[in-house]
Amino acid sequence: MFSPLPKYAGFYQELLSGTVNYSQLANRLIQLGERAHSFRQFDMVREVGLILSNIPVKHYRAIGWYFLAVAANSVGNGDQDEAKRLFELVADNAPDSYKAKATLSLGALAVHRNDFDSASLYFPEAIKAEKIGTASLQAIRGVSLLKSIEGFHKSAIADLESILPLVKLAPLKVRLDCLNSYAVELSEVGRLQEAENVSTLVIASPLARFYPEWQETLRSCGRGLSKKTKQTREQNQKFRRTRFRLQESRL
Repeated sequence: MFSPLPKYAGFYQELLSGTVNYSQLANRLIQLGERAHSFRQFDMVREVGLILSNIPVKHYRAIGWYFLAVAANSVGNGDQDEAKRLFELVADNAPDSYKAKATLSLGALAVHRNDFDSASLYFPEAIKAEKIGTASLQAIRGVSLLKSIEGFHKSAIADLESILPLVKLAPLKVRLDCLNSYAVELSEVGRLQEAENVSTLVIASPLARFYPEWQETLRSCGRGLSKKTKQTREQNQKFRRTRFRLQESRL
């Protein structure tokens, strides 16, 4: 059940300290798994998944499969077919909160495959599975992404703005994901200064170094502002030249 890798000796020592039953062990593992997921430490996520999936309690095993699926996926860089198989198992067997997470992840896999029709079914299903929670917030963000892909940026912004009050109370990673998407959509409709302000808040987090896509959003906002500033400067110069010629004509 336990990995033989020496590098995890400290992990197991911390994990088992004070643990007296399966429930305590599983809850501690889940906390460690979620933290490792936030920091994209997929080796650790897999390790947590392996242990949980061997606990002889059905819903803990299903949560273990979730972490194994996250590790297999590795933000779209891993085994997509295996991740999909495991997420489907989780959706059929896990408690509601992890059922919602798995369904959300199936939607994300569908987007990665450019299967937007399937994604448009998974995201509302995740929202239904967890009325108000981290997965449903991310699923609403997923719906806004689909609208953005179709070019409906104002509608995507409206969706994101509708959850901003709740996002403030969400775990850090979820909050920053939603704010990053908001910055992207603001930039798409030309609200570049607002986009840069939001993106700067995201990048200030210590999590940001693990999320290059957040950093790219800020760089993109900066490029857009530079281009807009240059265009404004050229338009002002053109206006001044035109005004000068009009003044000359009146002399």
